[in-house]
Amino acid sequence: MDQNQFLAKEDIKKRIQEGKHDEAYALLSVYKQNYGLDITYYLLKAVNALESGDTDIAEQSLFSAQQIAPDQFEVLYLLGILYEQKEDFPYALEWFQKAKQVAKPAQIQQINQAATSATTLNKVHSGVSEERKKLKIFVRAGFDQFLDDLIEGLQRFYDLQKVVITSIEQIGREMADADICWFEWCDEVLAHASTLDIAKTKPIVCRLHRYEVFTDFPSKVVWERIDALMLVTDHLLEILRVTVPGIEDRVQITTVKNGVATDKIPFLHRNVGFNLASVGYINMRKNPMMLLQIMEKLVRFDSKYKLHVAGKFQDPLLHIYWEHMVADMGLSDHVQFDGWQDDIAGWLSDKQFLVSTSIHESFGYSIAEAMASGIKPIVHNFPYATRIWPEQVLYNTVDEAVGMITSNVYGSQAYRNFIEEHYSLVEQITRIRRILSTLPKEKSHAIQTPMFERGALKEKVDQLVSTEQKAIKEQVA
Repeated sequence: MDQNQFLAKEDIKKRIQEGKHDEAYALLSVYKQNYGLDITYYLLKAVNALESGDTDIAEQSLFSAQQIAPDQFEVLYLLGILYEQKEDFPYALEWFQKAKQVAKPAQIQQINQAATSATTLNKVHSGVSEERKKLKIFVRAGFDQFLDDLIEGLQRFYDLQKVVITSIEQIGREMADADICWFEWCDEVLAHASTLDIAKTKPIVCRLHRYEVFTDFPSKVVWERIDALMLVTDHLLEILRVTVPGIEDRVQITTVKNGVATDKIPFLHRNVGFNLASVGYINMRKNPMMLLQIMEKLVRFDSKYKLHVAGKFQDPLLHIYWEHMVADMGLSDHVQFDGWQDDIAGWLSDKQFLVSTSIHESFGYSIAEAMASGIKPIVHNFPYATRIWPEQVLYNTVDEAVGMITSNVYGSQAYRNFIEEHYSLVEQITRIRRILSTLPKEKSHAIQTPMFERGALKEKVDQLVSTEQKAIKEQVA
């Protein structure tokens, strides 16, 4: 730590000690711009948040700090202090015990006093502690790919069980034994569950991802029996309103952004290079035709460029087209298809770019995981992309994508920082816990006439097209 960085740190500490928390946050922003998201930044931010009583910010900052320094005494000790403030005394004791294992001799007395205090408070409060609620997460087989990190984060707070639905008869039986029912995806499972009598008494939440808004499943849900609908990005509501008019009046809707477990993604400082990556299922929505157009231009610019694809074709015709075009465009030596990869982090270790050509995404975990590992993202400007990703990584045309790849502009740490700041797994879990903890104990069950008109989305699109065609005819006339 150089002299200027040390002085900046001491200035922030002084503001915290003086109780000038807003000024401390302002200085922390300047510190971040100058020195990045290091362990000092997160610890100072956590202390400021603890002193001002903002335990949510403190929690997010400390878990970010732990990802950088998992065995640092100050991090573990402050986590104990945090959960003591939150009156989660058993968890506070766990962190104090971890801190004791790495404590220096001079710190032993400090940690013993804290642990004794937490133990005493735990005994006082143990008689009134709330029993953990049984949370069941319902999901169809093969659709649980976004759940592992969430389950890991939530299972300490709930008696959690993932229920993989293989038959419709399971749903009511499993709901009867739950305190809270979570439905992953707004699909036929939720639609059926909402029609059951047990849905009148059980708190129910649903997390909607993306594809569901383009189906009629939302129209089949009795929304008056659903207590909370979580969207992974806010623009989905705009599409949902078309197919289910007035849905906001029938269910509480909130956006909970996806979270990325950056502690599980190794960061590697990279620079410009010649290895491109494309990850995921390959279908028409992923727009692989544009990917080949980008590669053809890149190879003409420099023959060292190579595209590596980790994924699986979902359309046999598209697979045939892909192989034909790779050969006919002279890209056989520049496009390598590696198939599905279980260890994406390892597979990405020698790549410098992640190219996404999708025409729509609700998020894009492959983009986020690549950025977290330090890779430059090249993202097609699909509808609402600017609400998810920084404009600097978006392109409209093949030439723009090629220009971004051949440019010398590269910032591994900035890509990682963006994910940590905007898509924190800790923040996602904190928001979800807040939603689950405020579910109503009594529900209104007045069932209204379904407000969905079948084909409404198609009719809306047809209407827009007709309007545009009419305007063109008038201009010609």
